[in-house]
Amino acid sequence: MTSAIVSDAAPRSASASLIWFASATSLLLVFALLFTGRAALVRIAIPICAALVGFSLYYRRPIGYFHYTLWTWFLTPLARRLVDWRGGFEDHNLILLAPLLVSSIAGLTLVRERRLTGAIHLGPFYLCIAGILYGFAVGVIRWRLHASDAPSPGEIVYGLFTWLAPLLFGLHLYLRWPMYEAHKRALQKTFLWATLLLGAYGVYQFLAPPVWDKDWLEHMIADLGEEAFGRPEPFQIRVWSTLNSPGIFGNVLAAALLLLFSVRSRAKLLAMGAGYSAFLLSLARTSWLGWLVGLAVLARSSKGRQIPRLLLSLVLLPVSIAPLMLIPQIATVVTGRLQTLQSTRQDESFQDRAEEYRVLLKALVQDPFGEGLSNAETFHGYIMDSGIIRLLYYFGWIGTAFFLAGIALCTRRMPSGRKSLDPIAPFYRAVLIAMIFELLSGNIFISPSGVILWTCIGLGMSLHEADSASSVSEQPVTLSAAGQPASALIA
Repeated sequence: MTSAIVSDAAPRSASASLIWFASATSLLLVFALLFTGRAALVRIAIPICAALVGFSLYYRRPIGYFHYTLWTWFLTPLARRLVDWRGGFEDHNLILLAPLLVSSIAGLTLVRERRLTGAIHLGPFYLCIAGILYGFAVGVIRWRLHASDAPSPGEIVYGLFTWLAPLLFGLHLYLRWPMYEAHKRALQKTFLWATLLLGAYGVYQFLAPPVWDKDWLEHMIADLGEEAFGRPEPFQIRVWSTLNSPGIFGNVLAAALLLLFSVRSRAKLLAMGAGYSAFLLSLARTSWLGWLVGLAVLARSSKGRQIPRLLLSLVLLPVSIAPLMLIPQIATVVTGRLQTLQSTRQDESFQDRAEEYRVLLKALVQDPFGEGLSNAETFHGYIMDSGIIRLLYYFGWIGTAFFLAGIALCTRRMPSGRKSLDPIAPFYRAVLIAMIFELLSGNIFISPSGVILWTCIGLGMSLHEADSASSVSEQPVTLSAAGQPASALIA
């Protein structure tokens, strides 16, 4: 079984040139269209080219597909801003389909390889899918009944993809659990360089915001009517780096910085400096608290030689961010934000969120079936910036129960640091619990936050299968009644 999956996914030497040719051709096409003023065509070309390269990597270079999928989520929002800067701002932008299409390719693994994987437990994923499909069905029914506030069919389908795409990627990693070790190394490498790149760009964005970021922020201020992302001036931006909001950037960095503790590299200290500096400049307090929750989980789950390494990384943390904190403007912004954590009564943002919970939860209790999947951002005049509120709004009581039951079962099947020989085991669980905490102020099941969460779930459950297979292989061989090794019957 294992050899069938690995050999089928093994890269062929002849495919490398084809993939490089497809990637280079795609980039040339996009740049040619962009610099000839064909912004509308660029917005179509980018997701199509991204999907074609994704297909090539999926079939020929599975580990390359893993890297490519994560980087597509990290960099697509920046590509969107560059195109908007050159070709005019567009709110509903097709470029943002690129990571959804690339991640959705992973759904082919369920179709192609489900029967090759043996008796693995897909029930938790199916429960989450059932919750998503429930929300999709409610949206379609409300549209068919011509409800006054019913979303369009396009919104419903888009909502389905935004929820399913990250989940399918995590499911793909779980189905290919025999490739766990290669996926783990790819995760660590990707997050090392992502922390460095996203962090460095975030610091640069704060000190001297590029013109494309300033242009995009001006449109956001005009649309939102408030300065939630800061002002398009040096030292006044809430950093979002290459992503599309400070909250999402904070969620991504919280997970990346937790995973960075497990990485061994000469570039680690540099990545920590850039990552933590930008993380602080995002001013995302829930993400800060989520990181602390994840750190507490790590401290509780770590064992042996992991504890000294964790302590050493924490000692190096102040050293890594000290140069930037010596800049008065940065120190003032960060310390001012930290002080708001001490007094919630004087915190206007906290009070607004508390009022949102009170009003919207009361309304959702009276609407147990939910409103169905859509692109809705507001409900009863409030912006739904709480993930819990969004779950109940989209899925109702029934769909939310299915979905959260699936997440709970996924968590249960992820080995803790004390029950696995793999030293990275507690980091998957720490990221998952940290992100669930961040559900208080954002939807962590979609967008880059979602793909990171489902990646950790997929790899954590893969590790469980790998540990189980290892324990079975170490047992003495016993013959069954049919005269075959018992382990053969299990496989």
